[in-house]
Amino acid sequence: MAETRTVFSDPLLISNELYRLVQDQLSEAPRTNTLDDLRTTTETLSTLTTACESVLADINARGQETNLHTAVAEIKNVLTWTKFLNAVETAPSLPDFLFRAHKHVGANQPTFVPDLGMPFDLEFRRILSFEEFVTDLAEHLGKTQKEKDLGEKIETYFVSVSPILEWTIHTAGRKWCDRREDEVVGLVIFDVKKLRQNSGTTIFRVSDVLKFLEGEGKDSLIEQDLQEWARNCDEYVSVGRIPDDGLVRWIVWTELYQSLPNPLPFKKCFARAYTLGKYREWMQQIPEEHIELEDICQRIVQFGKVLTGQQDDLLFPLIELVLKPGMQFWGLTTESSEDVAANIRELIDETALQKIDGLTLN
Repeated sequence: MAETRTVFSDPLLISNELYRLVQDQLSEAPRTNTLDDLRTTTETLSTLTTACESVLADINARGQETNLHTAVAEIKNVLTWTKFLNAVETAPSLPDFLFRAHKHVGANQPTFVPDLGMPFDLEFRRILSFEEFVTDLAEHLGKTQKEKDLGEKIETYFVSVSPILEWTIHTAGRKWCDRREDEVVGLVIFDVKKLRQNSGTTIFRVSDVLKFLEGEGKDSLIEQDLQEWARNCDEYVSVGRIPDDGLVRWIVWTELYQSLPNPLPFKKCFARAYTLGKYREWMQQIPEEHIELEDICQRIVQFGKVLTGQQDDLLFPLIELVLKPGMQFWGLTTESSEDVAANIRELIDETALQKIDGLTLN
């Protein structure tokens, strides 16, 4: 009786692309010596099957026509994306707030839509390989300098944000210095929880992308200076439209600058310094000015109120971020600096109680 021919005994019965895809997936599984190895191999095959089924279902649902070669390439893309997304899911949780230094034309509150509208859905992951995504990310990370060099706008499908409040405020100041007459500059505060509830918005921490690339031996896809910049500001990028309900506050630079807690000489340095490193250097040349604890607390609470607007429940969480770089960062020194946070909390609690009673602070 003739031996039954299968794709494993005779690879010519299957397309070269599909055969290599199956072979590549199995090569990542361990040699099957134990039950755990068998489970891992089964999971690998299950992941492959799921990717095949999802790609075929998406092609069918969209009424698209394609060939086997293209479908296999898209399955391979989805498998790489799955590996990356699984790695990112194990990363530390997102911060409560993300900030953006934003510049736009017009006096209205801005909307936050990438230049190129590309929702991060299955079709995105089918068509765009992870390597192409990283190339696009590298272009986005370097676009500010490139726009200056070329004198023209570069469009990407990312919006950059950062969890570091002081860095973003300083960046807003730099954007204000470089603005055109018809441009408005300000600070944007986003509620991350609300952003994550929106299926049309996907947020990536750039350092997570870099860590994955390093593990895959592909970190050279993004230049080292761009990697360093992204790590310094702990940059995050969103793909897709940012919903309006994710916006906590939009504060124009002039209002923000006036409310900064720094004494005036430090405030001027903060606005003029090209980098925070230069700001810290200039700070060393300004004589220290002792300010009473009560005055420091009042300054910071007032700044916190500008950040939160009418959202009193966010006041202390945002003030904690103001305090994070330390009092000296803001040019404030006090003999009782360790008591600042406690005194501020008392001020906030007192404000809340007086608000309940229909009173206001003098």
